Amino acid sequence: MATAEELRERLASLRKLRANGIQTVSYEDETVTYRSDKELASAIADLERQLNERTSARPRIFNIQGRKGYRP
Repeated sequence: MATAEELRERLASLRKLRANGIQTVSYEDETVTYRSDKELASAIADLERQLNERTSARPRIFNIQGRKGYRP
């Protein structure tokens, strides 16, 4: 599983590729060629989703219970 920093690097790389109109990217020993801009945009959206899942704070849940009166 990739770390948040690795996801940020991949996301920046894909955004740069898309801005330059390039559809082939290499990560370490792997080369990926995207068939269309739509597929590249989908990959960017997926990386953004993964990054948000790893970096967003989870909401805190408080369960408040109360009683009226005294019960032994």
